[in-house]
Amino acid sequence: MSAEIDTKAGSLIDNNEIGNENKMFVGGLSKKTTVEAFRTYFEAYGDVKDVVVKTDPSTGTSRGFGFVMFTAEESIGKVLAAGPHNLDGKRIDPKKAERRDGKMFVGGVKSDTTVETIKEYFSQFGEVESVDRPVNKQTNENKPFCFVIFRKDGVNSKCIKQRYHEIDGKRCECKEGIAKERMAPVGQFYGGAPAGMSYGYQQPYGSYMIPPQQWGQGYTGYGQQWGGPPQQMGSRGGGRGAGRGGAGGRGRGRPAPY
Repeated sequence: MSAEIDTKAGSLIDNNEIGNENKMFVGGLSKKTTVEAFRTYFEAYGDVKDVVVKTDPSTGTSRGFGFVMFTAEESIGKVLAAGPHNLDGKRIDPKKAERRDGKMFVGGVKSDTTVETIKEYFSQFGEVESVDRPVNKQTNENKPFCFVIFRKDGVNSKCIKQRYHEIDGKRCECKEGIAKERMAPVGQFYGGAPAGMSYGYQQPYGSYMIPPQQWGQGYTGYGQQWGGPPQQMGSRGGGRGAGRGGAGGRGRGRPAPY
């Protein structure tokens, strides 16, 4: 019998408005490791704000990995320097959590709106790292959309929640976007889509696409060995229709009017 998992833990870690700063991914957990034991182990390296052991939604049992959030960044360095780590008789594998947010898609941008203007507008939400303005190769003009990357996680969700923004006198729309090359094939990473699937957004997004929100919970790139892809991947209702108009249907996706 595996130990009971505390499902109330992880409220900060699973909050999409909080970034991955001071977080660690921990793989290789024993099925019997509890949230309390998990927390106690990492408290030796610094003040712990939150921990969570990820569970199978069907059975409630541990999926063999979890996350820990420290108060200070220096605690992560202490953990990485102190390995190897063993908990409940198993070698565990802590890693610094990857950034959660990717590129944010902004549609409806005027072709003559400058990168500086876009940066200035979005700086009210958080520090902007870069703005990517795709160019129409035939006309040499900027395409009517762009991609924005913020320096910290959690800013994308604020802009997307507001959805519509007036930039340079034009109403624009923010949506979650992620580079195609960062999407993971099914069977390798969480939150990925089968190769070639673009969720019906291939026209306005070019090489970018939007994954269904319920997949991956932002924790892509950690590998199949820590629990595998969601069980519903590959079912006719959820996976088969994904490439032709979003998850849960077989209709052809309609591109946004940008």
